[in-house]
Amino acid sequence: MPDKKWFSFRRNRSDTTEAEKAPQLRPANENPWYCLATLHGEQPMDGNWDQELAEKNRVAWDRWIGADGANRNELADIFARRTSKSLTLPEPKTPADFSHTRFDRPLNLAGFRFVWPADFRSAVFVGETSFQNAVFNSKADFSSATFSRETNFGGVHLDAGADFQSVTFARSVHFQRAYLTNINFRSATFSGAANFHDTNFHGNDLAIFYRATFSGEATFVGAKFPSGAGFDGVTFSMSTSFDGAKFKEVSFKTATFSGHIQFVDATFDGPANFAFARFEAQPPDLRGAEMHEATAWHGVIWPRPAMNEDAQQQVYAYERLKQEMERLKKHEDEQHVFRMELRARRGLLRIFSGEWLLNLAYQCLSNYGISYIRPVLWLVAIFVAAFGIFTHAPLYCGAPMPTKLAINLSLANIFVFLPNQRILLTKMATANCLSDTTQVVSAVEALLSVVLLFLLGLALRNRFRMR
Repeated sequence: MPDKKWFSFRRNRSDTTEAEKAPQLRPANENPWYCLATLHGEQPMDGNWDQELAEKNRVAWDRWIGADGANRNELADIFARRTSKSLTLPEPKTPADFSHTRFDRPLNLAGFRFVWPADFRSAVFVGETSFQNAVFNSKADFSSATFSRETNFGGVHLDAGADFQSVTFARSVHFQRAYLTNINFRSATFSGAANFHDTNFHGNDLAIFYRATFSGEATFVGAKFPSGAGFDGVTFSMSTSFDGAKFKEVSFKTATFSGHIQFVDATFDGPANFAFARFEAQPPDLRGAEMHEATAWHGVIWPRPAMNEDAQQQVYAYERLKQEMERLKKHEDEQHVFRMELRARRGLLRIFSGEWLLNLAYQCLSNYGISYIRPVLWLVAIFVAAFGIFTHAPLYCGAPMPTKLAINLSLANIFVFLPNQRILLTKMATANCLSDTTQVVSAVEALLSVVLLFLLGLALRNRFRMR
């Protein structure tokens, strides 16, 4: 048998090899592209943006893009002083390589224009970062990057695709009014608030958020997804809003919504897939939303019933869902949503009030008129209970009732509307052998049976009727 130490050695050796393969982070000031982007100086460490300095750096960057002749020589002299001649000025019209770089200071690239591809893979941004209104004419790669402080991509133009796969935003991030083309946020982590207010997701491909995690509030109010979006497996831990959003098609398959989720006035121009999604706090609020006929809800896990104000919000959401199911003639789904609405309404009632008790009984006896198994089981339970009372208590001429007679009497009480059962009850009553207690038990059994038979018929009708 191989030695365990050998396996341990092999495993540790493998881990070391993988670590050796991973490029080490380089300080920002050892990256010529960073030095070029901060040609006139770096932002202060105190977090207060020096906007004048940022503008000078942006102008210098734009000059470098079109640099030639004397202009290039001037920039080269400034770059030499900036880097103490330790680095070489990058060539224009070449991809900007910021990958595997650690930016210890705040980084302000607001308004910068990246004509050629920009590579920020596995970069670490320790301070605040701003790409506000920056323009990326070629592909940008931020995969596996880490943003430790607040990050601003507001108004950014990512015109040729951008990869944010496995990116980490440790604090809030802003993409409001951004223009994002063929964006990929697969497995991204949003630890703070994520703001995609009025963001445009363009391109030929879906906007990808597969298995992303939103630990803070997520806002997609007014966002536009003309090519569709994929949120499969996404976790939304807090409140999420897609109010007024526009989708060509969208999938939230297996997504988890731990907080409130709103689609008020949203527009679904194509299929929407909520299959196997989990709503833990509230059902989705679709009031005013325009739903597509191809909307899937199978396998959804709905939230537990709430109380008071939360219960009222659940009622509003279920009412809207029920209207949508009715419009689409999805009778079974409509019944399912209606049951959840009735259960939510119980949270608005005073506990143990008459209406509260009726609501509870309706659920327990027939699952709000949809289960035909429950009434049958209750009828069997009532039959057995009455039969047990009749055969063990001295209720028939001062003695326990014979088994055959007890069975007939219990069945007669349940199916009292049948002619032969009424004849049996009449004969037993005229024989003067039934005690007052027997007659009370029979009356209670008959009353409960009528209710249960009605619920059984209602359930069968709801189950098999056609619309």
